[in-house]
Amino acid sequence: MKLVSQGNLGLLTGVPNEADQPVRRVGRHVKPLLWWRRHSEEVDVWALLDGRRVEAKRRRPLDDWAVSWCTP
Repeated sequence: MKLVSQGNLGLLTGVPNEADQPVRRVGRHVKPLLWWRRHSEEVDVWALLDGRRVEAKRRRPLDDWAVSWCTP
């Protein structure tokens, strides 16, 4: 699964058995730095048109985003 975004709009691609789907950003936060981590974690929450949500996370500004489904 991959997320291509520009601003608050994006396109979710690579979901098995589904076509590419438009998404919009509905939230963004930074998990605080903990003593055992060297970097804080950025998290963007994206919503699909059918209501499902995905999270995009990364620890460093140059890292790739890891995309996963949000659990309700």
